[in-house]
Amino acid sequence: MNRKEEMLTLVEQWRKSGLTRKSSANQHGLKSESFNYWCKKQYGEVEKVKADQRTYIR
Repeated sequence: MNRKEEMLTLVEQWRKSGLTRKSSANQHGLKSESFNYWCKKQYGEVEKVKADQRTYIR
């Protein structure tokens, strides 16, 4: 698993956990700023997929 896949998996686990971002980052030994970056990056990728799907539906 590459770094991107690893981080996005951790973001998914965090979303399901109910923990704060900071708590989840600390649990995995990550800096809060780094974890926040990956959370935002994953959100951007999800939004891009949704936009692409809307384009294909029309």
